[in-house]
Amino acid sequence: MPIDNERNRRAFEQLLQVLRTEQSYAVTGAGVSCWAGYGTWSEIIRHLADEVAERRQGEVDPDAIIHNHQDLLICAQHLGRELDPADFGNFIRREFGPNGAAPHDVLYRIAGMPFRHFITLNFDRSVEDTNASVGLSCGTISGCDRRSIASFVREMDCSDYPRKVVHVHGTFLDSPDEIALTEHGYTLLYRDNQLFKQFLWLLAAAKRLVFLGFGFEDSDFLNSLRDASRDIRDNGLCHFAIVPIEANVEDAPIRNQLNQRYLIEPIFYELLGDDRNRYDGFVGLINGISGALGIPERNRDEGPVPVIREEPPSVPEDVHKAAELGDALLDRIDPRGDDVPA
Repeated sequence: MPIDNERNRRAFEQLLQVLRTEQSYAVTGAGVSCWAGYGTWSEIIRHLADEVAERRQGEVDPDAIIHNHQDLLICAQHLGRELDPADFGNFIRREFGPNGAAPHDVLYRIAGMPFRHFITLNFDRSVEDTNASVGLSCGTISGCDRRSIASFVREMDCSDYPRKVVHVHGTFLDSPDEIALTEHGYTLLYRDNQLFKQFLWLLAAAKRLVFLGFGFEDSDFLNSLRDASRDIRDNGLCHFAIVPIEANVEDAPIRNQLNQRYLIEPIFYELLGDDRNRYDGFVGLINGISGALGIPERNRDEGPVPVIREEPPSVPEDVHKAAELGDALLDRIDPRGDDVPA
């Protein structure tokens, strides 16, 4: 059966109400960075395999590594091991560093939305760049930097604290051994870093998250969401997500899973059959949200436009409760104050 348009419409209106509080956090995945010219996970693995083939000149069969390691994280780790550490670091910086591509206008629409902060699983800085292009200062925080994460937790709700982009898995400038590009990097963050784990729990339990370009395939990150949802289930649905769906696929099972496991209310758009415009529905939804919020359009030829902020409405009671919950957790997350090892 087709998408439940009435449920979709209600979710859309509810999302607008949450965005107007200016207190929600965007969570972006590869489905956002791709609009800035960056690759998907499978494309990155292919590029890494090509790098190994070029560097090792027949000594290693990278296609066999890909065939024998279907888990992309483990595959990336095995391919990375076939490179000199300096070469692997250079590959990461080339793959995720500035690429000279012109961002799609949809990224400027997202940057202009009244999110409090951005949380991203991406290593590139396209979110920061597009924020700067619409006249918004937006600092960078790496999930690999414990001191910065601890400071962010303490200050993220202060009215004078500027918007940040938190790269929970690290940035392309971090050490390849620390970022969550390989299984080893994931282990350092999700198993060995207690501050990081508590930080993700806090976001999922105490903030309103809006997922954009997020594939819901990262099991480690999803486990953090599920832990939080089990703890706050009595509070009802908390988060929203823009979710693609194939034509003629029933949306109810997907919606129910997101509702029940992660307290996420999805807003669906249909994927198109033509690969060239397969994700046009995402652009349409983002443009619809932007228009409903009164965010001015940006003309590439005219340069950046100012972002207009209306006086936000009164903050709903559940947002106050979320803030109180966050305050109560600060000692649990960072009991030692500033003395957090880097």
